[in-house]
Parts: sequence; C-alpha cells; structure tokens
Amino acid sequence: MEVWASYSLTDLLLFSPTAYFRLYELNNLALWPFQLLMVVAGLVLAWMGRGEGFGEVRAIGLLLALSWGCVAWWFLYRQYAQIYPMATWFSIVFALQALMLLSAGLAGCKVFGRSAWHSPVNPGLLLLLYALILHPVIGLLSGRSLAGVELFGLAPDPTALATLGILLMRRGTVPWLLGLIPLLWCIVSGLTYLAMEIDYGLLTPLAAVVALVAAALLRMK
Repeated sequence: MEVWASYSLTDLLLFSPTAYFRLYELNNLALWPFQLLMVVAGLVLAWMGRGEGFGEVRAIGLLLALSWGCVAWWFLYRQYAQIYPMATWFSIVFALQALMLLSAGLAGCKVFGRSAWHSPVNPGLLLLLYALILHPVIGLLSGRSLAGVELFGLAPDPTALATLGILLMRRGTVPWLLGLIPLLWCIVSGLTYLAMEIDYGLLTPLAAVVALVAAALLRMK
C-alpha cells in the first residue's frame, strides 16, 4: 500500500507536454483545410440549437456525430494512441458516442429533446460559445502555437464541450444521458493536464461542471 501511495498522476504519465501538444499540430496539418469547415459547422450548430424541426434536429445529430467520428479516428486513434495506448479505447468510446448522437438526431425531437433556447439564461449556449471561441484562444494565450490550436470537430476537448453545450440546450432525459460521455471526457482531460502540471487545462472540466450544475438548477425552478 505504501508503494502505491507514493505514486502520483505525474508518475503514470507516459508522455511529455511537448509530445502531447505536438499531436495537435500533426492533426491540424493532416486535416488542413478541414478546420475552416469545422469553424463553419460550429457556428451552424450554435444557430440551429434552437431548432425543433426534424430537418434541423437531424442536421445537429449528423454534425455532432461527424465531429466525434473525426476525433475518434484522426486524433485519438491515429495520433494519440501512438504515444498513449489507452487512447485506442478512448477512440472506441468516441465512436460509440458518434453512433448514439446520430441515432438520436435521426429519431427527432421525441428522443433528442426539444429546444430550451428561449430560457432567459442558457448555460448550454454559453458553454457552446466557450468551446468554439474561448477554448482555442486560451490555448494560444498560454503560449501554444497557432498550428496546434484546438478546434471543435478536430480536437477532443472543444468537441466534448460543444456537444455538452448543445445537449444542455435541449429538454428531455435523453440529452442528459448523451452528455455523460462528453462530461467524462472533460474530467479525463482535466486529469491529464493535472498530470502534466498545466493548470489551465482544468478549465475544461470546470466549464463543463459549472454549465451542467447551472442548467440543472434552472430546470428545477
């Protein structure tokens, strides 16, 4: 027991921060100019989040599913798994999330939930905007290169945050269930940054938890 107690998250880390952030640069290089399309997709999601038509809900599910599928294959499996074998399992979970989002979107509002856009305060919308805009900016302000910026649909953290934001903008039980994997990933990401001793990485789980709690409190009123 004393031996196990002597270990910390840092001891379990199999890679350096430099190697980890290099993955984002390689990922962006491989997918250029797909980044431009994902920026547009993120803005479209923010606009369609209030939609309740079958076509809009289907489009939301499809865009989110494509984003999770892209991250599962291009980042987690092809990049991250090269330095961290556990990432292969992460890619499987992300692929599963993509299938669930696609299925929910195709099922329409009865499953995906109706819009809660008209709420006076919308934590989901704020979290979505944080994922699309502030999350990449925070990385740049921390000293990371523009080539390694984390964007929705290409990197796991902003994808999980944006998805959770969209789901918190919906009413119903299924959206909350669909938010479990994004929330768990935010926690995993926070622990990874904690192991790398990089404090700003804790903003990812913090933003997710604050938005989730705020949405829950508002719906209890």
